[in-house]
Amino acid sequence: MAVRCPKCGRPNSEQSARCIYCGAVLGEIKSEIRREGVIRLKDEGAKRVEQVRERFLVVVSPVEGRLNEEVIKGLRRLVGWDRYTVMIKFRGGAPWVLRRFEEANKGRELIEGLKELGLDGYLLKESGLERLEQKLIAVSGAVDEERVVFALEDGGSREMRFEDLFVLVRGRIGLEGEFRKRLGGFRMPEEIIEKDSIFERYMERRREKKRAKLGVGDLISGEVRSEVEVFDLYPRPVLGKKEVEEHIGVRVIESEFDFSSIFGGSFQPRLLGITRLREFLKERAKFLIVDDSFIGLRYAYSERPVSGRMPMPLSLGLRKRAQEKLHSMQALFNEYSSLIYLHHLRRLKGV
Repeated sequence: MAVRCPKCGRPNSEQSARCIYCGAVLGEIKSEIRREGVIRLKDEGAKRVEQVRERFLVVVSPVEGRLNEEVIKGLRRLVGWDRYTVMIKFRGGAPWVLRRFEEANKGRELIEGLKELGLDGYLLKESGLERLEQKLIAVSGAVDEERVVFALEDGGSREMRFEDLFVLVRGRIGLEGEFRKRLGGFRMPEEIIEKDSIFERYMERRREKKRAKLGVGDLISGEVRSEVEVFDLYPRPVLGKKEVEEHIGVRVIESEFDFSSIFGGSFQPRLLGITRLREFLKERAKFLIVDDSFIGLRYAYSERPVSGRMPMPLSLGLRKRAQEKLHSMQALFNEYSSLIYLHHLRRLKGV
């Protein structure tokens, strides 16, 4: 049974303690859950008691060009993957989490092995990445000669000077539930929704036959039925400041943003709005980096394996949060967007 987030309203698994989209705390935890180092206890009145063992992530930076045979063999030895999996994971052009560890020393050992192969890897705390994934959802905006001010979904606002804009991460995400029925502020007629549902069931049967025929396990081509474009906008950080809140970006979703607030009441096209806004910011902010690498990631996990073979097993077993991340394009974009931002931040610092 799905549990709706009290902040963003999106559906989550009833076993989740936090929303996989915005990170907000969900409702009461009905029973005590102990699994893989995470211990969650019942609520004591209005106060939640939660004890979480910190995990450490080994993040791999993007690889330019093709992998040579020496690197491929080295990666197969380090992580135990087959050749096909190595090629798939490294061709996306974006940084990604290679492994999760409960001990930092094990992560450092893997990083040393990556460095011997000429790959850039670094250690990151899982809690830090989760906090960075909490984006500020913009619903409208206003601009002048020096800045853009976004009105946020929670009622607040975020001011960003053009000269301080740092990275814009583009992506496409799938709409789920009610969001799939509502595109750009209008509802699709019921008969169209029913036809769409019948067509999707037919196409899903075709996909299942194709997956079974290929026998590729549960690594399949990304299948998103209703997509919208989205981008996360990050300001240039003040080097030396370690507050995570300073690094949280503003998210603009084409189906949720009022583009007429910036371009005037006569501007209506939803699909052209996010493109025009992106080009407008790029023109005003001369040093803004536009990163499209997430759009090149067209692979995700299916809900259940087609066969018993797991070419890319999740580290530390199939964890519920990891499954939710891989099954939700929006949660997946949350993680990748944060990692892409950190990649450019490391380059800015000269790391």
